[in-house]
Amino acid sequence: MSKQKVTLRIEEGEVELLKEKFKTDNQSEAIRLAILQSLVTEDLEKVKTLFPYVGKKPPRIGREVVNAFEQSGCEIFVDLFCGSIAMLCYLPWDVKVVVNDINGNLTNLYMVIRDRPSDFVSEVMKLPYSEVLFQKFKQDLKVDNFKSNLDRAVAYYYVSFGAYRGRMDNPLFRFSTSADTNRAEDYQKGIQWILQLSMRLQNVEILNRDFRKVLQSYNAEAVFVYADCPYLGTEDYYDYVFTV
Repeated sequence: MSKQKVTLRIEEGEVELLKEKFKTDNQSEAIRLAILQSLVTEDLEKVKTLFPYVGKKPPRIGREVVNAFEQSGCEIFVDLFCGSIAMLCYLPWDVKVVVNDINGNLTNLYMVIRDRPSDFVSEVMKLPYSEVLFQKFKQDLKVDNFKSNLDRAVAYYYVSFGAYRGRMDNPLFRFSTSADTNRAEDYQKGIQWILQLSMRLQNVEILNRDFRKVLQSYNAEAVFVYADCPYLGTEDYYDYVFTV
């Protein structure tokens, strides 16, 4: 990806707001991220999932779940097995949402995207779409070889994006032999949506617990629990084994 120098005139107060928004002290980085986010969509409340995931729900089902939640009169939406957090694509931003998953790599990824969007985007943008990197990160995840939660999040995002059919039990590198599909281009385009997801996650509580403990904590009439557990026969597709 080539870089070009540009000159912009921005008020100092506006720059400070951008630095606060993207949680960075770097003025150039804040402006770059603002431009990147503006390229994503004109709908500032639109959110997309970041990678394929086993059991991810299509829009029709997502809208039906949100409709059921709105008709229930509940005030809190709990996604018990959040996975790719696809339900955030359909839920209104002013609803209190709690997402939970037993997969610590997954919840760490969402917390890093929420709390360190600038650092995370900067890291993943540097990486080419490569099977060599995929295998390296896959091995690092297997032995938990990370110096920081940021490094761990980058590795998990990279492997999740590159995994064939979203299977993480023994992920295989996904590539395309079609002229109509360019996985390297898809990887770079997908990065643009990270900033939008970071904004959405600011008002979301992220839990990493066994689903039974979450049910005990949120046992109230005002709580709508969405329990989309792993399907029977697909438990081994995930990198964490599900048991009842």
